[in-house]
Amino acid sequence: MIYNITDYLERSAERFPEKVAVRDAKGEYTWAQLREQSRRTATALINTGARRGIAVYADKSFETLSVFLGAAYAGLFYSLMNPELPENRLRDALEVLSTETVVTDAAHAQRCKSIFPDCRIYLADDLAAGKPDDF
Repeated sequence: MIYNITDYLERSAERFPEKVAVRDAKGEYTWAQLREQSRRTATALINTGARRGIAVYADKSFETLSVFLGAAYAGLFYSLMNPELPENRLRDALEVLSTETVVTDAAHAQRCKSIFPDCRIYLADDLAAGKPDDF
């Protein structure tokens, strides 16, 4: 029985490890790769001390999906912060979320730091670079 999205990911990665799970114009992950990236991200998020949830300041992409799933593995909520929104709206959204942890990508890092100067900001690639724990 599947109880949540990470159960679905685990089952799909076991059954179809080499099948493409997600694809966009920039790239793709197989089910096995998506699970691996998500687990690495989860381990890193746990190690950052993130407690409740994270904001994800990035465009929607195959890579962003692994951040969402990493948050789910880590027991955190996530919320996508659209980089095209006005800065004051992004700050207001972050205040409602009550989180100090923001994950972004290299393309948005500078603007992210200027919008959220008091937050702990992590690059998605750095989070996914470590060794994953077993979940």
